[in-house]
Amino acid sequence: MEKRERLERTLAGEATDRAPIAVWRPFPGDDLRSADYVQAVVDFQLRYDWDLCMVAPPWSFAGGDYGLQEAWQGAPNGERVAVRRPIRRSLDWTDLRPAEPSKGELGRLAETIAAVLDGLQMTGVPVVVGVLSPLTQAERLVGRELLIRHLRLRPDRLMTGLNTLTESTVRFLDSLRGAAVSGIVLVSELADCNVLSEPEYESFGLPGDSAVLTSAPKSVWLRIAYLAGAAVMTRLFARMPATVVAWDDRSSETDLAAGRSMWSGPILGGLDAELDLRASTPAGIREAVRASLHTMGNRRLIVGCGRPLPVTVPHGNLRAARTAVERGTS
Repeated sequence: MEKRERLERTLAGEATDRAPIAVWRPFPGDDLRSADYVQAVVDFQLRYDWDLCMVAPPWSFAGGDYGLQEAWQGAPNGERVAVRRPIRRSLDWTDLRPAEPSKGELGRLAETIAAVLDGLQMTGVPVVVGVLSPLTQAERLVGRELLIRHLRLRPDRLMTGLNTLTESTVRFLDSLRGAAVSGIVLVSELADCNVLSEPEYESFGLPGDSAVLTSAPKSVWLRIAYLAGAAVMTRLFARMPATVVAWDDRSSETDLAAGRSMWSGPILGGLDAELDLRASTPAGIREAVRASLHTMGNRRLIVGCGRPLPVTVPHGNLRAARTAVERGTS
């Protein structure tokens, strides 16, 4: 069965030859040069034959055109540390203007996506693009503490900035209309009850999330919403125009069984990037995959984890995850 057919049947809740699987990882160092990053992504896909290939360079691309400067300081998950943030006062939000999608960081990202598509053209693997939610982009520009302060004390100014970031993201996705991109992965790091209240996220996060997910080109048939955090607002899943949802189901308050009761559609999950793929054993990973498939009744599950893998994940664990879907629940 071809990858796209396997995924489309999974989205429809139909039987497949096996469950699809998809994981992705950062490539710190290589991501400083577009050609090296493209080669790393292509090699990773060719080596393990995932059912989806995700293009997710450092998230700083979302703020680089506004003056955000970040540096990788050795974090295993590829996370970068802000060296300079462009937003310091709430009034700064009103000075933002939509970034030009064909120039700067966004222009370089578009070129990178095109090169990955070209490198994987003969494999038929669907390629998805990772984008940060507008509210998460705002956090990168100002830092979490100041973001929450602005949200609660000057919501009008923050909303102006969020509208600009949303428009910029929508324009970028529209610029990909001619590319063979199959999907997008919207990443939100603030739909977490440990960070904001649900009413706050409904006001400041959900509108931008919905706009980004619905603005993708018509050729995009896969819209994945990934909510990060230990106390994810899973009740918001039903209000997101996504085809697939993902969260850290192995390490958050909401496990796969509970999430399934809140969302009737397909889920990307069943594995944890840290607990399973980095720290477990091949036997433990195979058991985690088997248990996850059993929980979902062998339907509507794309095996994987929503967040990127640590760069220290052993090759043997990746191979175990990939072969586990061939075994299914047996």
